[in-house]
Amino acid sequence: MLVLSSPPPSTPPPTPPRPANSPVSARFSPGLRRGSAVPPPQRRSAPLLSLSCPPPVSAQNDLGSRRSDSEIGLVSLLFVLSVVLGSFFSLAVISLPALSALKRLAVSADKLSEVVSEEVPGTLFSLKLPSLEINDLTSQLNNLR
Repeated sequence: MLVLSSPPPSTPPPTPPRPANSPVSARFSPGLRRGSAVPPPQRRSAPLLSLSCPPPVSAQNDLGSRRSDSEIGLVSLLFVLSVVLGSFFSLAVISLPALSALKRLAVSADKLSEVVSEEVPGTLFSLKLPSLEINDLTSQLNNLR
């Protein structure tokens, strides 16, 4: 709050005259006594003028009441990083059962390839023999005609 005072005026404003013998003036004027015609000197104070101004805006008040843009940016960046790290962590936790399933699949594929490498050559030879026999039979039938 800002309080300003001005110097007293050079001439006092005129006051209306009061009758000295009236009971109202004696009752409400403590300086006048009954029978006294001269009032005591009046004490005049300077008129006060008060103006209320908003408090000055400073950087310290602003930081105390509101977060600055850099703080908001840092909090946003930390939030995004925590979400990304959380998603990577949840992906790793979820992928553990999938990794164990892929290991079992690799073992099964190895066993299948071993079986195929052992059995296929014999099976192919067995399939090749009947086709040779069929070719021999057809050539003999052609010769008989």
